[in-house]
Amino acid sequence: MKLAVKRLGMGIAVLAMTAGLAACKEDDQAMTMEYDGANTITVKADHATGSLTSKEPIALQDGQVLVIESGLTEGKIQITVRSAEDKAEPAIDYAFEGAGNVEYADLRGGEYNVTAAAEKASGTIQVIVSAEGKQVDVQPEVRSVTYENPEGWSVDYDDALINVSEEEDGVHFVYEGNEAGTDMVTVSYAADKGPEEVLYDLTSEWGEGKNVIRSEAFMPGTEDKWGYWRILSSEDNDGVARTACAGEYNGGVLTFDITTEPSGDASADARMVEAISRIMDSVKYKNYEAQTMYDYYPGTYVHEAGDKKYTLTLEPDHYGSLELEEEHTVIWGSYQITDPVSQDVWDFDIEGDNLYLNLNDDWVEFTKQ
Repeated sequence: MKLAVKRLGMGIAVLAMTAGLAACKEDDQAMTMEYDGANTITVKADHATGSLTSKEPIALQDGQVLVIESGLTEGKIQITVRSAEDKAEPAIDYAFEGAGNVEYADLRGGEYNVTAAAEKASGTIQVIVSAEGKQVDVQPEVRSVTYENPEGWSVDYDDALINVSEEEDGVHFVYEGNEAGTDMVTVSYAADKGPEEVLYDLTSEWGEGKNVIRSEAFMPGTEDKWGYWRILSSEDNDGVARTACAGEYNGGVLTFDITTEPSGDASADARMVEAISRIMDSVKYKNYEAQTMYDYYPGTYVHEAGDKKYTLTLEPDHYGSLELEEEHTVIWGSYQITDPVSQDVWDFDIEGDNLYLNLNDDWVEFTKQ
């Protein structure tokens, strides 16, 4: 069974993009819900996952409008509004991903309970009882254009927001809605190089002494191809966030280089995040050939000592299983194995037909069957 692998944060809210294999476990942080006692419920989230329900219902008179204003900068919050009298079906059940407003003018008068369910969300949402309707933006239609590259990959983007140019160093997808800085995705292909070599050259341009996070995860648009990731947060880079991912691709290396420079305006940054995320979430390939750099990894490895028998199976798609005292469904990379559910991580090394697994600081030898 394949499990969903959460994606690693990119420094900005973009993608919260993957810390696949062994990603760092993030602690869920606070979400609050405040009612002013009159007409507004305010939900504030800071990298929050979980749900809250208003302690007091919000009162709506006949003819009044319920307006929900979102200032989310990352993640998702589902707002559910139910009548305090009739709780069977929600009157409103709407998921916000980014900034925007919606209004509901056809609700009958009465008291309503509000529930906010967050998923790695940051930002503010307000549920407001308004005597008059507001000019609202109901999730504007996204214009979708597909870019297809001769190297066999493609992405979708909004051509009203993204300018595309093909240059010697790759294809640039530049967000045009930020006058304060540069927000862009660059995709490039390099022949006769390895992923880590490409990333070394790229991150050397980021400057010395920077707190660059090294990680591994699946390549964008795949569930069975592996990539190396480098992340530099905006806090550690004068307000400019950088994320790069490189992986073996059809005889060379395909690299995704993401640059974002948040403006500090929550709504503007949310629109930028949505536009950049749309590109990265839409990556597709015509024919992504099998990677060869891990050819000798897959197989079943066994350790037996007395009445103990441990088994580790590594599948070619980077999933597998580890049977110790209990069984774990795992994901493996170049040197670590991770259980994405429990977040347990084991270092390992392979020498010929022997695999050495670090179990509680004891390197245990497994033999390939």
